[in-house]
Amino acid sequence: MPSTTPLNALERSLVESVERGEAFDLSDGPADETAMRSWGETRTIRSHVIRDVLLGRLAPEPDPHGIDLRGARIDGRLDLMNVTSRVAIRLTECLLDRGVEARYADLGPLRMTDCLIEHPTHLAFIARQLRTPILVLRGTTIIGHGERALFLREARIGGELNLNGATLRSHSGSALDGSTMRVDGPVDMREGFTATAHGPHAAINLQGARIGGGIDCGGAVLHNSGGPALHADSLEAEGPLLLRDGFTATGSGPRGAVGLMGAELTTLECTGTVRNDSGPALFAESVVVDGQVLLRDGFTARGSGETGAVVLRHARIGGGLEFSRATVRNGSGPALGAGHLRLGGALALDVDVDFVGAGGQGTVALTSARIDGEVVFDIVELTNGSGPAVRMSQARLGRSLTFTNCFWAVGAGSDATVDLSDVTVGGAFRVTPRHIGNSGAPGPRLAVNGLTHTGVPQGVTTAEWLEVLRTGTPEYAAQPYQHLAAAERAAGHDSSARRVLMAQRRDQIDRHALTGALERGWARLTGLTLGYGYQPWRALLGLFLVLLVAGAAAGYLGGWGGLAKVRSQAAAPVEGCALIDRIGFGLDAGAPLITGGARARCEPTGTGWGTVLTVASWVLKALAWAFATLFVAGFTGAVRRT
Repeated sequence: MPSTTPLNALERSLVESVERGEAFDLSDGPADETAMRSWGETRTIRSHVIRDVLLGRLAPEPDPHGIDLRGARIDGRLDLMNVTSRVAIRLTECLLDRGVEARYADLGPLRMTDCLIEHPTHLAFIARQLRTPILVLRGTTIIGHGERALFLREARIGGELNLNGATLRSHSGSALDGSTMRVDGPVDMREGFTATAHGPHAAINLQGARIGGGIDCGGAVLHNSGGPALHADSLEAEGPLLLRDGFTATGSGPRGAVGLMGAELTTLECTGTVRNDSGPALFAESVVVDGQVLLRDGFTARGSGETGAVVLRHARIGGGLEFSRATVRNGSGPALGAGHLRLGGALALDVDVDFVGAGGQGTVALTSARIDGEVVFDIVELTNGSGPAVRMSQARLGRSLTFTNCFWAVGAGSDATVDLSDVTVGGAFRVTPRHIGNSGAPGPRLAVNGLTHTGVPQGVTTAEWLEVLRTGTPEYAAQPYQHLAAAERAAGHDSSARRVLMAQRRDQIDRHALTGALERGWARLTGLTLGYGYQPWRALLGLFLVLLVAGAAAGYLGGWGGLAKVRSQAAAPVEGCALIDRIGFGLDAGAPLITGGARARCEPTGTGWGTVLTVASWVLKALAWAFATLFVAGFTGAVRRT
């Protein structure tokens, strides 16, 4: 209706109340949606009256209280487009069945509480580039039968945006499109706030928005059957993002049910439920968080796809990352995909954490992560039916890495259940897991080639850790043994270090890491005779046994006619040697280099026993030389170098 149309009695009363600074109340008690739709002429105010009040046509000197209207039906679309006014607007329990047009408006405080706003074919509430010091839509229902319900793109709100208890529904677009808007204060979407959308546009779209305070979605319910529930890529918020107190988000598609790609936050806390059957549940790739990320106290995420149910790839988090009392499920990829994560604090998975994932990336994928604090896997259950439970290869940890006695992990396939290959741990490595298994038993349990840490592994004995290296790793690798030996040596346990290196050599042989038959034979020989070069006393013991056998053989066989005294004359009779001379002959025959002179007094006879003794002396001499040579090689380290 044109603004020249005369006002009726109801409208004149509204104008008078604005001039006096009084509320104009047409209500007769709380009104629901059904009651509002039944209101007739006795509750109707034409929309142009409100516009004319704001423009100063009807109330040139309005009271600072502005328009305070309750229980009215606004006839026609409330057109505030391009309006500049400082008059406050407060509409309570009002029906605006033709919606609100507030594009490019510059208004005073705007409050619409417990109202019903809709339009049968167009955007219900369009406020692109709206400027207002405060926007309150508490308890208001906005229904968009067209493309969007509430359109705040590029809006500028100087204070808070309050949507507590509001209900936003869109049949073919976003319930709330606040992309690139700027809110200098907090954004509240609590107390039963719901947003429902159908289509590729997010139920709540905050892409590129700048928020001066925090965003509190405590208890909010977001649903989108065809796209994200909350899309906040590149969001900048100078406060926390709180998704707690029963928060629920259900979305679909590759951008995630909750999408925070490239967002900048002070803190992220989620204790609610996030679900996406066709993509990630929480997609926060490249997110920047100054403080902590807390996913706990009933946090549940169900997603799908190779990127992960919870995606923190390339994220930069200044504080810690905590999962506790959390459940994450993904049937076709990681539960947590956090490759190349940068974390300034600790990573803690503790207190009833249950992750299920699939595929070769691992249930918990932390490849190439950089974590300045400690990493703790405490009361945790990790399962992967087709790959590792944990993959942390090439990660760099500033402090300790701990798998407590409450850690339980099961993987599958040829990859190790827990992959720690090439991981650098700046502190201690504590490993006392309740269970690390492989459903394809006897599949590998741990991959630790390239793992480095301070000191020896804690929570296990050296013998237990050696057993893990021998039976629980995918293949032979020298580095874990060498690192353990160096740690034992640094602790002053030289004998333990030698045992580690001997175990390394045995594992190398048993797993056929030596391919040549000659090489394997030499390794087995030096293992038996020298302890692979770390126990050269074995060669001395062998030499002693050779001398013992030589002395015993000469003493025994010589008594049966195998030895006789050396004859000074050809005609002298043959005379047997004394026992002491026979033993001396045997020692001379078996000892390399040195002689006791017994061979000058006794010599083998031409009898059968003499011949046997002669041949035996040759063999024993060769063995003695071999043991002596091996001892020298072992003592000087030549065998170890081979």
